[in-house]
Amino acid sequence: QVEISQQLQVESQPSPSPQAPAQSPTPELSTQPSVQQPQVAVPQPSKYYLLFINTPNSAFNKTKLPLDFDIFPSISLGRSPENVIVIPDPEVSRKHAVLSLENGELYIEDLNSTNGTYIYDGKMFQPIKGKVKIQSNSIIKLGNNTVVRIVGE
Repeated sequence: QVEISQQLQVESQPSPSPQAPAQSPTPELSTQPSVQQPQVAVPQPSKYYLLFINTPNSAFNKTKLPLDFDIFPSISLGRSPENVIVIPDPEVSRKHAVLSLENGELYIEDLNSTNGTYIYDGKMFQPIKGKVKIQSNSIIKLGNNTVVRIVGE
């Protein structure tokens, strides 16, 4: 809407002289996109966390771990100490799932885990197949016992 009103003003001012419109709109049009682009990119959370809601080891419940995608472009989850986030649950596979941030979008991918990765749809947990886009506040179940929430701030 802002772009349209500015264009109308440009066209209405130089109309008495036919040579001026060809020169004056070009600089104003080239500056307009740079003004509008930052407004579009604002709503993405800048930091994500993994909040443990339920685990077999109750000491982990309510633990909030930062997901630092600047250091780890993909964050592996599983029982093995090789993972970025180690989950001490016998129902979680050694290499269970991966979280990744691509172009500002958050994804989770099940790595063919034995007991599966699920996302809560508001009514029940649905199995994840392949790489799935998730949102801030998504609730994820790893195996049968570990439930986490993805928190964006």
